[in-house]
Amino acid sequence: MSINIDIDQHGPGFSVIRFSGIVDTVLLGCNTPVTSDSTELRYSFVVRKFADDAVTSRVGAAFIDEVTQQVIEELICLAKEMREAARRGDDLGLNDDEIAFYDALAQNESARDFMGDEKLRVIAHELLKRVKSNVTVDWMHRDSARAKIRVLVKGILNVVFSEGSSQPRASVAQERRLDRAPGAPQV
Repeated sequence: MSINIDIDQHGPGFSVIRFSGIVDTVLLGCNTPVTSDSTELRYSFVVRKFADDAVTSRVGAAFIDEVTQQVIEELICLAKEMREAARRGDDLGLNDDEIAFYDALAQNESARDFMGDEKLRVIAHELLKRVKSNVTVDWMHRDSARAKIRVLVKGILNVVFSEGSSQPRASVAQERRLDRAPGAPQV
């Protein structure tokens, strides 16, 4: 007997997963944004009815138990990752938002080796400061607002990477160039 899993994505927030083989099951998943910080995730599933209602009920209960166990395991992993990020942020003197920028920059191992943690920390802080001062309410929905943020981030990174310095901290000249980078707040 062959077991198949087919997944169809219908837009960014809806999927249909078909399990066939031992037990034919359809799982529907829907992600609905609630606020800018949270999403509601809903699942529904249908199990092919067996001749015996008790068997159908046990199969459904086993499916719910397995999905529940997987969600709990994911939540435990997510909590561990969040604690680790908070610990790294404390070690580097970065808040939660800054550590997100730092992690994005540090994913490039050669950049991390070349510049070191201290310089990446300074860049992450500067990126967050500039992005926060330039974000508009509708930045997720307007292409022009998103383009402005991309130009801002690229401008800061170009200033830092064009220096070619291996010093662990941004120099005064670099900081002056950052203040003139595209998107820098005018004071």
